Formats: sequence, C-alpha cells, structure tokens
Amino acid sequence: MKRVAKRYAVAAAAALAVFTSVAAVGVNGQAFAAVRTKLGEIKSESSEAKTELAKWREDLEYIKKTLPEKHADLFRRLDRNKFYSEIEKLDKELPGMTANRAALEFERIVGLARDGHTYTSPLYYEKSGFHLFPYGMYAFSDGIYVRKAAPEYKDILGAKVIGVGKYDIEKAYDIVAPYMSADNEMFTMEYVPRYLGCPEVLYELGISPDPDKVALRLEKDGKVFTKVVSLPEGVDNKIPEVRKRIKDWPDARDSAPGDTPLHLKNIGESKWFEYVPDKKLLYVHMKDVLNSENETLEQFWGRVFAEADAKKPEKLVLDLRYNGGGNNTLVRPIIRGIIQRPELDKEGRFFVIIGRVTFSAAQNLTNMLDIWTNAVFVGEPTGSHVNMFGDSVTYNLPNSGMPMRISELFWQNKHARDESKWTPPDIVAELSFADYMKNVDPAVEAVAKPYEPRRSLREIALAAYEAQDLKGFREKVIAYKNDPNNKYAEVESQVNGFGYELVRIKKLDEALWMFQLNVELYPDSYNVYDSLGEAYMLKGEKELAIKNYRKSLELNPKNSNAEAMIRKIEGESGNN
Repeated sequence: MKRVAKRYAVAAAAALAVFTSVAAVGVNGQAFAAVRTKLGEIKSESSEAKTELAKWREDLEYIKKTLPEKHADLFRRLDRNKFYSEIEKLDKELPGMTANRAALEFERIVGLARDGHTYTSPLYYEKSGFHLFPYGMYAFSDGIYVRKAAPEYKDILGAKVIGVGKYDIEKAYDIVAPYMSADNEMFTMEYVPRYLGCPEVLYELGISPDPDKVALRLEKDGKVFTKVVSLPEGVDNKIPEVRKRIKDWPDARDSAPGDTPLHLKNIGESKWFEYVPDKKLLYVHMKDVLNSENETLEQFWGRVFAEADAKKPEKLVLDLRYNGGGNNTLVRPIIRGIIQRPELDKEGRFFVIIGRVTFSAAQNLTNMLDIWTNAVFVGEPTGSHVNMFGDSVTYNLPNSGMPMRISELFWQNKHARDESKWTPPDIVAELSFADYMKNVDPAVEAVAKPYEPRRSLREIALAAYEAQDLKGFREKVIAYKNDPNNKYAEVESQVNGFGYELVRIKKLDEALWMFQLNVELYPDSYNVYDSLGEAYMLKGEKELAIKNYRKSLELNPKNSNAEAMIRKIEGESGNN
C-alpha cells in the first residue's frame, strides 16, 4: 500500500512482538473501562442530555452508514444481508452491554469485511483505557506459548498454554478470533495471542470471570499447573505503557544455546543484510517497504546488489516474514535489480521468506516477485489476500471517539479472478517453540539445503492431459495434496481452474472428470458442486446439473449462482 497504518508497520521483530502501535485520536476523555455498568442502566445527568446508550447507538448508525459509503467495495467479501442483520442484532443487544463490550462488538462488525486495513478497535485507541496482563503469548507451529513475561511471572516463561480462564486454549482462541480485522486466518493467528493478554477482552467475552485477573492452565517440563495472573499494583497497566516495558521483560529464549538466528538479529533496524560465508548466501532482512531517514529503499538495495556482485553468493534470501507494508511504489528497483542478475534470478537461487505478518505493500512486493522473478517462497502463508484493499482513511466515531480505518482503494496485482486469501509457501517452514528454544530458524535451514525442483499442480495436470492419462492424475493430485510442503496450497481452486481451462477448449468430458475429482477430494465444498453442475449443463445433462446445483445450495444457501442456474434450467425445460 502507498500508506500503511502504524498498526501493521511498527513492531520490534513484528511477528514475535507482543503489541503494535496504539492510536491516540479521540474526543471522549473517559476510559471505557472506568464504567462496567450496562449501557441501558446509565442515567443522563439531565433530561436533555443524550444517554450513553443513545450515544453508542449513534456510533453504530455511523458505522452502518459510513462503512459501505466510504469503503472501496465493502460487499466484495461480505454478504450484504449479514452486515445489516448483524448491526440490527447488535442494536437490540446494546442496552445489556457495557461500553467495553460495545466497543469490541463494533470491532467485530467492522471486521466482517475481512479486510485487515479496515478496522476499529478499543485495543488500538489509547483513550479506551484497555489494559494488558504482564505476559506475551505467541502462536508457534506446535501451540501457543508464553514467550515473554514480567519478572514476577518468570516461572511461566516457556509454558505451553492449554487453557485460559474457563476454556481450553482452542475454545478461547475461537471466541476471540472474530473480534479483529484480518484478511485471512494467518493474520488472525498473529493477533489472537495478543488479545488473550487483554483483561477487558477476556472478561467481556466471558472467558475469565474476573475483570482484573485470569487463570492460565499451563504445561511446562512435563507438568500441568494453573497460574493466576493479576494486573500488577502500583503501575500503569494500560496498553501503551505496558508496551514500553515489554522489551525489558525476560524472554523464554534468553537461555537458548547457540547464536541468535538471523531473523532475530538487529531488532531495532528496519532493513539490513549480511553475507553468510558458511552457507554461501546473502541474507536481506526487510521489516517495511519504506525509505529510511538517511537512505532511500533504492539506495539500500544498491548496497545489497553491490554486495551480491562482489561476493557472488550461491543464494539470495529476502526475508519479508515480519514486513507489515509501506509504499509499494518504491519496489521497482528491487524487481529490476534481481531481473538484471540472471545468475541469481533462478529457481533454487533466489528465495523469499514470507509469513503471517507479510501484509499490505509487502504483499504487493510478494506478488511482483511472484510474477516477474523465479523466486521460491519459503515459510508460512502471507497475512494478506493477493488482491487486497488498502490505503485506508480514518473516520472517528462521533461519540466514543474510536478511530475507524476504512480502505478506499482495491489493489489488484494478480489476475482479476484470483481470490487467493494468501500467497502460500513453495517450501513450508514453520517456527516451532522447540526451534525457538534452540535458536533454529527452519526457514533459513530449508533455504540452505540443496534445492529440489518441484512441479506445480497445473504442470502435473497438463502433463497428464497431454499423455491422455487423467485417471493417473487422480493418484498424483492425492499425493500432492498429502505432501506437507503443500499444506497451504489451494488444491481445490487449482483443480477447479484446470477444469475450466478444459471447458474453454471445449474438452467437456475431460472437464467433467476434473470437476468430479474435485467433488471426491472436497465433498463439503459448495463450489465444487456448482462447477460440476455447470459442466453437466454444458453437456446438456440438465437433471444432473440441477442435482449438483441443489447440492451446492444445500451446502451454501447463499449461493445465488446456483439458484439462478436452477431457475434457468427449469425454465428452459418448462418445469417452472
């Protein structure tokens, strides 16, 4: 994005930080947390003054009007009826809510857009008065662990979280997940552990019965135990102040053996690079897509390419896993410089590490690298749709003062039909807590290994088609689907896409077979039955077309295309 909210751009080691920047814009000086009374029970000081309930209802009405009006295309990924029905439901429930809960519900409503640039949140509004417990959790590949903690809670460092308050960790996660804006599940995975450290979130959502403490069920050194964590007395526990103290808290990795891995070095620097002689690779770390105070991004990459020309590394590694965005108009020198070095721009020589915080302009850069270079992507999926909304503008809710960010542009670097919710890695390399405690970076370790080229699913399908062996493709696609390296690959959409390629060249029998295979692989997907219905319709087999469209509707009653096609087929058959 050309502009990126501080929520995403500012972080110390981004994905391993505990909280990002907090907005300080607002008109209401009273913290929400100062009042736990339900809105419907708060009386006005005079009969002429607006009640608190009336003020929050005005704010909700403002969201209802402003969000669809100002967003670039709010209903692209959000069902219109759901948006308005959720607002109507919330309006009826507001009298029984506290101000804190109302603020969280506003965040959930705005988050329905599934657009990480469009959000409102009491956790990022300083005057809300929301707090943080003195610990920081992180979702590793093998579970959620306590990664940071204040000195008085050092005993819980490195403990696996198996329960929070009244619920096991999975249930607590599922309760909290809807209360934030995110493009996809990867970005949600980054933020849920942070929200699990906020007492207002845990109390208002019914996870913890106490507004000032929480019972954590933990597992450490083979023992399961419960630890009650309270807000410390005598200090300011509001989110901005706790964030200032986090950097000085003990970290579970403090006693880890070996050298600090590359991705955790130089935490305070936004961009740096290092040649690693024993691995013969040039490692480039970028936390943003911005010019620095004393150096433009083009100048930085000029130094990178000069180092590459001098050292002639066997591999170039660009680490974007903690890159929250910036200005995508600055990336051209990166793309040009790589393309101009064909000795590096080869599959198996140029690697890009991506992750759950790769977002906004970093996603745009990822797209450009995917389109124009031979980059191999390593790590975990990005935290952004490949085609995304961005360039958000702030609108303050009139009474509560919470800023509401709304995306005003849609960025489309990939094909117009590409609805991919993320860029998946070609090589999956996820950070486990065990890796973290051994100072091992599985992403760089994967890059350092000898590269073995792998065919894409489309290449496999094309080879099977040309060999007139689509039946053989069935075993290959099942093997591809079960390969751990394809954990995040969108197999269903790829098979569907190849089916439509066959439709376009009038190979309807082969397309029908491909769609039938997708039904076998994904029997709970409404879309595969929709596509199969279309193939039957094109072949003139109307009864089977209707049967599959109806199955699609059974799985997704809101599939308007299936409804329309059933009406069309029945109308043509004289059955309406």
